[in-house]
Parts: sequence; C-alpha cells; structure tokens
Amino acid sequence: MKTRSFLVAILVSPLLISASFAQQAIKPLSLLGKWRVSAKHPSGAMITTTVQLTTDLKFTTTSTVNEKPFLIASGTWALTGTKLEWRYEQSSQPSIPPGFVDVDEVLSVNETELTLTSKLSGKTHTYQRAQ
Repeated sequence: MKTRSFLVAILVSPLLISASFAQQAIKPLSLLGKWRVSAKHPSGAMITTTVQLTTDLKFTTTSTVNEKPFLIASGTWALTGTKLEWRYEQSSQPSIPPGFVDVDEVLSVNETELTLTSKLSGKTHTYQRAQ
C-alpha cells in the first residue's frame, strides 16, 4: 500500500509542479505601456486594436476596421495572479456600457509580446509592444 502511494505521488507531483509554474503571478509593471494587435476578421476586414495600460491603473483602447475608427474606450484595469480585469468607464460602442467588466487570462508577457485569452470569447491574441 505504501509503495502504491509513493508511486502515485511520484507520478502526480510533476503535474502539480508544472501547474503551479503555469499559474505564477504576472508582474503588473510588465503590462505597462502600449500594445497593438491586428487580425483578419472572417469577413476579410482587418481589425487593429491598440491598448495602453498606465501606472495609475487606467487603460485606453482603440479599434479600427480597415483603418476606420470602430471603438474608442477607457476605464480601469486590475491584475490578480494571471487574471486581467478591464472595467469600462467610457465606450463609443453602446454594447459596452459604463461598468461593463471583461476578464482576460494573461498567458505570457515579455518585453515585446503580451498574449491574452478572453474569458468572454475564448479567443487568444498576441499583442506586440507599440512604440
């Protein structure tokens, strides 16, 4: 019985260790700055989104469709572990009312790239640091 428990512990512990590394907290300072992502919509339109995160925990975002303005929004952001919460205060789109909260999972961040998965849509996007 002890041998079996020992074997189970040996087999399971690498999974627990790798899961704990995957859930390590992201440093808020690494998110600061301006980020941009472009993606082709199934309709063929090119959508570009730029988001800026500031030290006062505010964000601004703009999206264009084929280089024409589509969305301008702002609000506050908060980071808890790997969960990035966006609380909208203003938006040019009526579908995003004041107080709307969106949550992304931060998959990775480094000096040049930020990869987020939207909890709402399930889509993953990799942003490039913009100058």
